[in-house]
Order: sequence, then C-alpha cells, then structure tokens
Amino acid sequence: MKVHPHALHEIMGEPKQVDPALVTPEIEAILRKTKRTDEEKALIKHLKEHTLSEGAKSAIERWVKKDIYGFCDFQGNKYTEKGLTLEDSAIRAVQIQNFIGMQKNEKTFSNEYLEGTPDILVWNKGYGRDTKCSWSGIQHPFFEREAVKKVRDNGYDYQMHGYMNLTKLKRWAVDFVLLPTPDHLIFGEDQREQQVTLINQIPLKERITTIWIEYDEEVQRLIKIKCSLAQVYAQSLRAELGKGLKVA
Repeated sequence: MKVHPHALHEIMGEPKQVDPALVTPEIEAILRKTKRTDEEKALIKHLKEHTLSEGAKSAIERWVKKDIYGFCDFQGNKYTEKGLTLEDSAIRAVQIQNFIGMQKNEKTFSNEYLEGTPDILVWNKGYGRDTKCSWSGIQHPFFEREAVKKVRDNGYDYQMHGYMNLTKLKRWAVDFVLLPTPDHLIFGEDQREQQVTLINQIPLKERITTIWIEYDEEVQRLIKIKCSLAQVYAQSLRAELGKGLKVA
C-alpha cells in the first residue's frame, strides 16, 4: 500500500499511547512514572513515533476496504466538484499572477511509500505548487493567519512534504484561489451574487493567497516511519481477510 500525499495527515497524528507490542517491563515502569528524565522522555517519544494512532488505523482500514472491495465512503460534494472543475483555471490564474511559465503536471510519481500527482512543478527554480479552489468568499483565506491555519487544519503541509518526498524538490507553495463558481453549482440569484458577482469585482491578484512550505528533514523522517507502519498494518489487515498481498 502506498499513501497518497493528500491523505498523509491521516496517519501522521501522535498516538495517545505507545503500541502495546513495544511495551517491555522496563518501558511499562517508565510509563507509570509521573516524572521522567530527559532520556526517558526521548525514549517514549521515539516509541510513539513508531506507533500508529487510532485515527491512523481507522484511515488505513478504510483504504484497505476500498482497495480490496471497492467501497468508498466519500463520493464528493459541491466543494470538491468546484475544485476539480476549476483546477486548470486556478493554475492559469497562478501563472498569470506570478509571471512564470508553467503547465499542469500530468505525471504520477511513486516511490516505496508514496504515490501522487502534483499540480505544478517548476524544476528550473526548484519548487512545486498546489492549487486549492475556495468555495466562497467567506471560506477563502484572504489573510495570512487564515491561510496558515487552513494549511495546518487540512494537513496541506504534510501533503506538500509528500510531494517533496516524491520529487526531491525542497519548497512547495499552496495557492488558495477564489474563482467564480460554475453555473451548474449555483442555485438562486442570491447565491449567484455571492458566488459570481462579488467575486468578479475583486482583482484577481487579491483572490490568490500563497503559503510556502519549506523542506523539513524531521517531517520527512516521520513520513517514512509512519508510511512504513501503515504498510505493515495494511498487510496484517489483508492477511486477516485471507486475501493475501495485492501485487502492484
């Protein structure tokens, strides 16, 4: 099983407890302590890094069910449909505002742990970009604090680190772009005013907010650990179902 970068945040969370399989009598004694030495704290941190959270396990269980049976509990909504419909337009908007020659990337990258298709690669300048289409003016992060919070809350920082891992590029931009909503997603004149008229009144450059994610060796290290654990857990789930390993 290879993890898509957009799903990385689901397995990166810190677990509340150390994996019972890693708990020896010595570790159990440390865990019972109310005060720990720096060395003991570092050991517990290391063990938690090598433990999947309950949320991560739930995500992997969903992925395995989808992989084996085809079940999918999310079929998309108006927000994701707008993003998919306007992806090329968002890329052109970013290109216009940054005066850079770039095209939508169509190549899927894959390695031992990850597989994904980045939006934009600017090889000669050593960075990539990913566009996120905002549904409305209220949801769009016009301000830096909003944008940074949205990046962290949605796990976009991990997603961009996943693309860095795949491409070896060291910087990634998250471009939040606010574009008029397509007609087939608009219901009523009030919504048209909010979703089209008011948006078109704002200069394009004011409708793009960019947050840069810089390469972090520590995050890259954790990605490899968590993805490796995810593969082991997925393998155990397949074995439990008697399906064996899926050949890629």
